Amino acid sequence: MIKKFSLFFIIGAMIILGEILKAQEEDLTPQKEPPPQILQQEELKKAPSSVLEIKKLSGSKNLFSIELREAELADIFRVIAHDFNLNILVDKNVKGKVTASFTNISLEEAIEKIAEMNNLRLEKKGNVIIVKPNLITKVFRLKYISAKDIVGEEEKEEEIEASQAENITQEENVSQTEETH
Repeated sequence: MIKKFSLFFIIGAMIILGEILKAQEEDLTPQKEPPPQILQQEELKKAPSSVLEIKKLSGSKNLFSIELREAELADIFRVIAHDFNLNILVDKNVKGKVTASFTNISLEEAIEKIAEMNNLRLEKKGNVIIVKPNLITKVFRLKYISAKDIVGEEEKEEEIEASQAENITQEENVSQTEETH
């Protein structure tokens, strides 16, 4: 019985020792480098998702190179205002992202093009540029009703509401008068 036990013990120890040596051998073998395509994909994943880069071109007075990738509109205007000492107010409803590349462009033209492409309006008041969403005006052709009838209906509704409010006020005054007598 003792011989069987020691035989099983020795066999078990050999199996465990073999597994340990195999694991150490795997650790010592050099790892294969992944193919270049996989590295490029991993680098793209690590690359920043948003790019906002503005460089003044050397030798030119007011021309710039601007690179934007998935940059928030509000951030673009904020950076331009801060870095180039401009006064820019951005409306809270200005939202969206921009991807664009500009070369040999003035800041003014770049701002105008970014605003135009994102349906924004630029208003210059003094030395302040205000950026806000452009209101879209649509014209509807009425086929079965005239504009006068629509305006007339609104006026009638306003008159009805005003007379109801007046009646309520009169009723309150009457009830207050009755209570005082």
